[in-house]
Amino acid sequence: MGFSNPVAVFFLETLISVLPGKLLQKLIRKNLLTYTISKEDGEVEVPLASALSGHGNACRVLRAAVRAVKRIDDIQAILSALEKPGPSGDAGLLEALNSGQHYLLTVLATASRKQNSEAVQFTFEKMILETFGYPLKAKKTDDQLIKSIVRLKRRDTASPEVEGEEVGTTSADAHKTSCNLAGCLLAEEMLTFTYHRPTRLAASLACLAGPDMFAWARHQMLHRVLEAALLSPSVPAERKVRIFSTLKPQLGPLAMDASGSRVVEAVWRATDSFLPETTGRSTKEEIAETLAPLAERLASSKFGRFVEHLVASSTYRTNRERWRQAKLGVASANKKGQSAFGKRPPSKPLQRQQGPTKRQKR
Repeated sequence: MGFSNPVAVFFLETLISVLPGKLLQKLIRKNLLTYTISKEDGEVEVPLASALSGHGNACRVLRAAVRAVKRIDDIQAILSALEKPGPSGDAGLLEALNSGQHYLLTVLATASRKQNSEAVQFTFEKMILETFGYPLKAKKTDDQLIKSIVRLKRRDTASPEVEGEEVGTTSADAHKTSCNLAGCLLAEEMLTFTYHRPTRLAASLACLAGPDMFAWARHQMLHRVLEAALLSPSVPAERKVRIFSTLKPQLGPLAMDASGSRVVEAVWRATDSFLPETTGRSTKEEIAETLAPLAERLASSKFGRFVEHLVASSTYRTNRERWRQAKLGVASANKKGQSAFGKRPPSKPLQRQQGPTKRQKR
């Protein structure tokens, strides 16, 4: 097939994009996932997908096939083929991770998210955990899983924490925000799974320490991971509450940052799924109370003005009852009483008396 030839790879990519469903399924199952070798005992099928995933040019064909498939059976067949060992004895996703073909993981995550199947999303999450060296069930939840995914580093090869560095130093801050673009996209896609809830990944994200999460919220790529978790309907509400509690002391500086302001807006929009009994009052009111002393600075800030327009912290500082009516839909007790007892019934409109018609005069 010439999977290592760039011209042949380009031809196959174009062919896959225009083939109808049945021919595409036949091409994938007979030419991309396995190939047949004739032996004395008969024909033997050899797995091919894991070998393609670790090759620079051939992996493009596999990515094109993943983007083109629409049926659940086809994506399940691709995932099953990638679980088989490749030339080096590793599974397909580990071959792609070790050889730098990271976007295969992102394309597979996108295809799994689009499939309305819990089995597909569960299988992909299980393969990701095995690829990065994590067990299927963890006794203790920490932030190492989410860090491994955004950095695209296995658990056993991840760099150790920086020791002997102050928090304000450049090397320490760079280590907190070390990431890979493909890894951030992979985390975003997995956090938006709807049929298989990403509880394991969301729990790992919520375990980030305060300085680490603050640095993530201000990073141009990592802040999108926090946004995806806050806006995802499948992430448990208690994880979102924990993210908000960690970021609450730094909401002011975040609201005036280019990336941090987007995280603050995501927190505001995610408050509808928060449980009121967890904090004792509305989370939106907590956000407004935290940002109220900075209302004037937010209004004049390049990025903070968007947060101020959404939160209206200046209105909360001057008139809290009016703010609650506008943002929470809660009417004050006085106005409720007026509407119940003191409100005058609407008067009937005056009708113009018509004079006698000409026929009546006669």
